[in-house]
Amino acid sequence: MDDVRAVALVLPDGAAFSHQTAAQLLGLPIPQRLHSSKPLHVTVLGQRGSRKAVTWHKASIAGHVMARGLPVTDAERTWLDLGNALTVPEAVAVADAILRRGYVKVLSVPDGIRGAVCLRCARELADPRSQSPKESILRAELHLAGLPKPEVNLDVYEHGDWVGRGDLVWCEYRLYVEYDLDECGAWPGSGGCVVRVPVVRRVRRWSPHRPATAASGCPDPKQAGSTGVDRTRGDRGHDEARSRGGLDAD
Repeated sequence: MDDVRAVALVLPDGAAFSHQTAAQLLGLPIPQRLHSSKPLHVTVLGQRGSRKAVTWHKASIAGHVMARGLPVTDAERTWLDLGNALTVPEAVAVADAILRRGYVKVLSVPDGIRGAVCLRCARELADPRSQSPKESILRAELHLAGLPKPEVNLDVYEHGDWVGRGDLVWCEYRLYVEYDLDECGAWPGSGGCVVRVPVVRRVRRWSPHRPATAASGCPDPKQAGSTGVDRTRGDRGHDEARSRGGLDAD
C-alpha cells in the first residue's frame, strides 16, 4: 500500500488506478498470479506519467470511485480491463462478486474490447447468489464441461425436513455439489446425491426446496403435493447422471 499511496500523490489529473491494482483495492477476487504490487496499473486520459514502477494505460475513464481513499476505476470497468488476463471461470468469479455486492445489477460488455469473448461467456454464467470465488470457479468449470446450469445455494429438504444447503443443485437429477467442506460423507438424513469436491459420495434420492419468497426452485413434495418432484422423471435423471459421471447409486 505504501507504493500505491506514493504514486497516488503524483497522479495526473483524472487518472485512476486500474486493472489488477484497482481489483485489489476494491477487494475483487482475482487469481493469485495477478496479485502483485509491481508494476502498479494506472489509466490516464492524457499524457502518461514517468514512474517506471507503473504500467500506464491511455484510455477514457467515464468516472472513477474511491477505494481505501484512492481513485480507482469502478468495479465493472475493472472487470472489463482484466478480460484479457482472466480465464472464463476466473472472470465468472469476479463477475459474481460484483453482482453480489451490488456494484451493478447487469454487466455490459461493449464491442471491440480485448477479451470480449471471455467476458460475454462469463456474463452469461454470472450469478450473484454465489458465496465464494472457488464456488464460482467450480460452477463455471462444470458448466463448460457440459453440465447444465445449476441452482445456486439452494435449500435441500428430505421428507419436509431441512437437510442443508447445496452450493450447486441440479433438481432434475437430484444432485447437489458442496465445495470445500470440513468433512466428507452424506449429510445426516440426506436422501440425495452429495458431491464434496474432490470426493464423490453415493447417489441418493432427495427433495429440494427453495424458500417461498424465491422466484423459482424445486418444491418440497410434502408441501406441494402433486406439484413436487416428478419421481418418474427423477429416476430417469438419476440414471443419466450415473451413466455420465460414473456415480454409485443406492
